[in-house]
Amino acid sequence: MYCIECGAQFPDNSKFCSHCGHKQTEGEPTLKEKLAEVIIEK
Repeated sequence: MYCIECGAQFPDNSKFCSHCGHKQTEGEPTLKEKLAEVIIEK
């Protein structure tokens, strides 16, 4: 799973990013989260 704020990767069951501490939302990924995953993959 990737942070919706900073894009860092962290364990899927985390409620907060271990890099920046931003709270992660549950459920459907946001547009920002989807974009972060695409950017990180490339």
